[in-house]
Amino acid sequence: MLEHLSDPFAAIGDIHSMLKPNGIALITEAFRKVNPNLPTHLAANAKYDGLTPFMFLKQGMLLSWYDRKMGGKPMEFLRLNNNVSFITKLLKFMHLIKDKTIRAGYFKAIRLNYHNAVKQFIKKCIGK
Repeated sequence: MLEHLSDPFAAIGDIHSMLKPNGIALITEAFRKVNPNLPTHLAANAKYDGLTPFMFLKQGMLLSWYDRKMGGKPMEFLRLNNNVSFITKLLKFMHLIKDKTIRAGYFKAIRLNYHNAVKQFIKKCIGK
């Protein structure tokens, strides 16, 4: 459902606020599926493909499970306590990066977003 929203981060924040500590959210998303047959999928959200576990971590929720047989969907996120330190979040980030599937999606998204940012910068510089 996140691919339909203009502000997925705000939606994740809302999910976080509705859950008690250690509460679970089961999430599916299809950020990469943008085509004429899916007109309600926002093209602007394609940049988030591969970043869902990190978006949830930023909002204080940790990926606790995902279906490896179904392409990583659905994903289960566990709400962390409110007083999570920066060090704890950094360790959780490193834990996510250790997972081969999660890491591949993350670095693919970083490369794609970097290339798109460079293209936009060049267009602004040359006026096209």
